[in-house]
Amino acid sequence: MNAPLKIGQPRFLTKDEVLSLHRASIDLYGGAEGVLDDGALESALAQPRQAPGGEFAHEFPFGMAAAYGYHLAMNHAFRDGNKRTSFAAMVAFLRMNGWNFELPDGHAADMMLEMIAEHRDKVWLTEKLVAASRARPSLELRDFFYLLRTDLVDELMQIRQGHRPSELAESVRQAHDAMPILDDYLTHASMAKLVGNEADATYWDGQRALLVALVRRAAALGYDW
Repeated sequence: MNAPLKIGQPRFLTKDEVLSLHRASIDLYGGAEGVLDDGALESALAQPRQAPGGEFAHEFPFGMAAAYGYHLAMNHAFRDGNKRTSFAAMVAFLRMNGWNFELPDGHAADMMLEMIAEHRDKVWLTEKLVAASRARPSLELRDFFYLLRTDLVDELMQIRQGHRPSELAESVRQAHDAMPILDDYLTHASMAKLVGNEADATYWDGQRALLVALVRRAAALGYDW
């Protein structure tokens, strides 16, 4: 579990998160899914965390993001989609640490291709990231789950179909503490059931379950509310 995020503390990507990004890139654009060289993947993921002498070797956040992009692309750890996964990892790292990357998709692809073809280094890539990124005043809720949409859907289905009353009750309590809007959703669902509107009742129950799933995923990631 990741420690709660603190101001100025990097939120590094986990191996599972990068694998999720890889699967998503293959689902969207095609190619062969799977890790070709696990050692190369582990090596690439270790680079942004390097801290010889107790100080990070890469500047936070752009140098670290560039380290993800550069080493994942160069190490060819996946059977296919290495450049796509490396780009997604850069963007995800920036998002999770409070930055939006705003280079259009076509230009982003050109950037990654140029890095490979022209043998650009991490300094060059860092400069590109700095030029095309914009800071947000705070992290947005959706950023906590940007990488784990599949897990979130799985969590939601378990809540709706698993029939685990005590576990769900605790999750509802936590979610209520974080988001009082759950009361409104519960009220809407109850009223819809009273008047026999099952479609609306199902919708509001679904919205409530989704918020509970969000809180549970946040807890699994180590975020405080």
